[in-house]
Amino acid sequence: MTDEPNSMLVHCGWCRHEWFAFKLPMPITEAAELAANMRCPECDKPSSQIYCGPAPVDKINTSAERV
Repeated sequence: MTDEPNSMLVHCGWCRHEWFAFKLPMPITEAAELAANMRCPECDKPSSQIYCGPAPVDKINTSAERV
């Protein structure tokens, strides 16, 4: 996903879908209301499953790394 200046990148903890949730700056009350009512556009999970930033990348555990 490309960088969008002044945008808040979020991801779903369930399906790992990433999207830009809103543009900044924004009054904190509006940002809090958006965050509280946010749902994943991919799997429709509620805001309790939405996290700031990009989705974590799983590290592949190869035999060389198990030394």
